Amino acid sequence: MVVDIRPVRREDYESIAKELYENIRFADQLEMVQLHRNSWQYVYDSMLSSDILYQARDKSGKLLCLAGTAPIDGDLYSCVWCLGTKELSRHKREFVAYGKVLMKEFLMRKHALKNYIWSENKEALTWIKHMGAEFMDPIKLGDGVFIPFTIRG
Repeated sequence: MVVDIRPVRREDYESIAKELYENIRFADQLEMVQLHRNSWQYVYDSMLSSDILYQARDKSGKLLCLAGTAPIDGDLYSCVWCLGTKELSRHKREFVAYGKVLMKEFLMRKHALKNYIWSENKEALTWIKHMGAEFMDPIKLGDGVFIPFTIRG
């Protein structure tokens, strides 16, 4: 299967945020619920705060995910994030390969990438491990337990 990864135009942010939210992966939605941020507006706000933002679509044009980085801790780190649709699970192998390309690009701009993933979001934890993540001790955020991670260049 072919996956098309391309930047997101700012004028498309709102429609793409709604498109993703209407078909969001169940685990990603539960993660948002744990953080008390379950809305398309959270997706949109994540897009607005990003300095790098990509969308991945399958060959028929269906949205698979959004991935980006948002600056944190000055010039050293970025918060890397990815939210997927239900379609993403059908493209795991391709997304691991393309994800590594995206991570390389993200790391060309920052020393390291950081974030956290809900401890029950097993698919996301497996994917980020393939991207080279180092995991830290779990932390409590909102109503859930999250695993912080760092990816270094």
